[in-house]
Amino acid sequence: MGLEKLAFAGIAFIFIGILLVVISSLASSDVKTGGVLLLGPIPIIFGNDRRLIYVSLAFAAFVIIVWLIARKVR
Repeated sequence: MGLEKLAFAGIAFIFIGILLVVISSLASSDVKTGGVLLLGPIPIIFGNDRRLIYVSLAFAAFVIIVWLIARKVR
């Protein structure tokens, strides 16, 4: 019973986040984006702002390093 509530809360947070992004993009015309899609250890970095791409690159490197350390510890 608790797992179902947790899954529902997670899905609700995702939809609320998407709704907030859509509302904020309608309010301003200068939207900057950047993100990382991790397919296993392979990062795919995208964005339209150089600074956000660098932040995404640093985040991807951090996640890969943590992943490698976690694999080594096991």
